[in-house]
Amino acid sequence: MNTDKVLCKRQVVLRSILTDQTKMDIALEFQRAIEGAKQQASQIHAIIQEQKKNNQKIDLKPLEDELKKAAVQEHILKERLEEIKKAAVGDLYTTGVIEGFSTLAKGDDIREKLGNVEIISKDYLIQDIQVQMPEKKAPAKVQKIGTPTRV
Repeated sequence: MNTDKVLCKRQVVLRSILTDQTKMDIALEFQRAIEGAKQQASQIHAIIQEQKKNNQKIDLKPLEDELKKAAVQEHILKERLEEIKKAAVGDLYTTGVIEGFSTLAKGDDIREKLGNVEIISKDYLIQDIQVQMPEKKAPAKVQKIGTPTRV
């Protein structure tokens, strides 16, 4: 079955022009996430201590690995919180990446359809949508592949 169009996933980068309000909102999100990571670590630590106290013979490595992951996550979130605190009003800040869709059809420039897309907002209102295309390069020399050679 042939088709003239296909729907493809693509990643879209979300960036925000920082204002006092967006800085506060982002910082609050990081603070909440840090608290969540701390609570998760605390719960895992309590489970590990309970297992050790009861001398239960279960493998604690998966729990200890989760505890390490929570600590790493907390550290990363704290770094990001410091970044946003230091950022200036007017700076462009990457707030996330979402999945988007693009319809590809015969004759489309695939670089344009699946290239880097950024949505830039200010106070949560879209200011710009940018598609960044790679530079066009001269086509490589075509070489015939798979031609049998006799020795």
